[in-house]
Amino acid sequence: MFESIGNHILKGIITFGLLVFSSYEGNDASFRSLRVNYYEGLIGIELNLDGAFENDFEEIFKTGKSIDIWFKVDVSSQGVVLEEELFSHNVTYDPLLDSYLLKRGSTDDSIICSSYNNLKEELSLIIWDFRRLRSVDDYDLSITAYMEKIYFSENGDDFNLMLLWKNKTPRFKQKIRVN
Repeated sequence: MFESIGNHILKGIITFGLLVFSSYEGNDASFRSLRVNYYEGLIGIELNLDGAFENDFEEIFKTGKSIDIWFKVDVSSQGVVLEEELFSHNVTYDPLLDSYLLKRGSTDDSIICSSYNNLKEELSLIIWDFRRLRSVDDYDLSITAYMEKIYFSENGDDFNLMLLWKNKTPRFKQKIRVN
């Protein structure tokens, strides 16, 4: 058992070293494919964060750190903020099961992903809904995504995950018209 834990820590150190000393160019993360649904007094949105989790992300997730991808959603109308929420999708890798646990903060769903491709697909999907107001026809939707630094106790350093997105915060803005 201790050998397995030691191997996991060693793997994390090696992965971190490869990341720091690699010639990494970064991902071009962007939001795409907005879908709007109307139901029971709510407006539901679905959106994808494309190109965000390519390249070194699999190795970062496999370090075993609990990693959050944060989303800030604002809905306004005529300059007045109607809804605002900050939530995260959290990923934790389980080396014993060789699977990823994804917790979606926007829906409180937990999903076990058995492959990295499955994780990328599920992690990239943002589902969120807000209350529809009968007096409002036009909503301005704004979504941003970001990641915070993670701490590696093995070498006592923080690593800025935004480097993997070329230090660019993906942003999405669109007007939603409700009839």
